[in-house]
Amino acid sequence: MIDTRMRLVALLALSPFALALWHAVLARVLRSAKSPQAVAMLASATGAPIAGAPVWLFALRHALTGGQVFWGVVYAALVYSGIAYCYFHLFNISETSRRLRILSEIWLKKEIEPKQLSINYHPEHQIKVRLERLVATRQLKVEEGFYVLDRTVLHRAALAIAAWGDFLRRPLGEP
Repeated sequence: MIDTRMRLVALLALSPFALALWHAVLARVLRSAKSPQAVAMLASATGAPIAGAPVWLFALRHALTGGQVFWGVVYAALVYSGIAYCYFHLFNISETSRRLRILSEIWLKKEIEPKQLSINYHPEHQIKVRLERLVATRQLKVEEGFYVLDRTVLHRAALAIAAWGDFLRRPLGEP
């Protein structure tokens, strides 16, 4: 039984990669979709059979009793659901963060003039605020009037996310 459990855990640990690959396929096939979030949600919702097939083939069908199979399926479904939920929100956070901030700002103040929103969300103001945050977190530093990288953790994460976005935007059939 330990062997079956270990295979189950190992296969579930690989499910984020299966989900990411499925998302890439859907993003290429559904290039005309108006919402990247809708494609990510569709990938999360329909990726269960793709992630679940190896779980069944290499782990759960080898369980000794019907109860072990049942609870293994329940466990795998819960774990995959959690992974899909996290994947969707990780993908979604960059798509909606500004809209959420605007909505919460209006909620807190009860009302806000469009002119004030234009000032708060003017590109120059947004860049200034982001640069200040990057300097404050020591991701950037100012040397001789220029911004230069200080720490590279966020920079490497940004490169990885940008590469993934480029990959998702490629037409089907392109490497």
